[in-house]
Amino acid sequence: MSDASMKSAFPHLLNGTTASRIVTKLQGQRLELQGSVRLYWDNAISRVVSIQAQADMMTPLMQLLENVDDVSLVFAHALITPECNLELGN
Repeated sequence: MSDASMKSAFPHLLNGTTASRIVTKLQGQRLELQGSVRLYWDNAISRVVSIQAQADMMTPLMQLLENVDDVSLVFAHALITPECNLELGN
C-alpha cells in the first residue's frame, strides 16, 4: 500500500504514533481483493442505469494484520468502508 493510498483512504493512521506499527505493516504491501461489479440495465431505454461495485477489504487486512483490533482501528475513521465504498462527508 502506497503512502498516497493510505493518505487517501486511511488518513487517521498517519496522524500520530498509535497506529505507527499498523502503518509499518501496511506500507508497500499489495492487497488482493475479491469483489463484484453489477450493472443494472433498463430495457425501456436500452441503457445501463446504475453500476454497483463491492469488494472485500476485510479479509486481506485480517490476513496481513493478524488481529481484529488492528483491523478495527484501520476502519475506525477511514474514508473507505470494509466493502470498499467511499465514506463521503466524514
